[in-house]
Amino acid sequence: MSAAAAKTWYDESCRRFYGGKNRV
Repeated sequence: MSAAAAKTWYDESCRRFYGGKNRV
């Protein structure tokens, strides 16, 4: 998995977990 793919996966996972809100 490339760094870009990991970043995308991580961001989307966080968005789903936090209900679309960015973590501070």
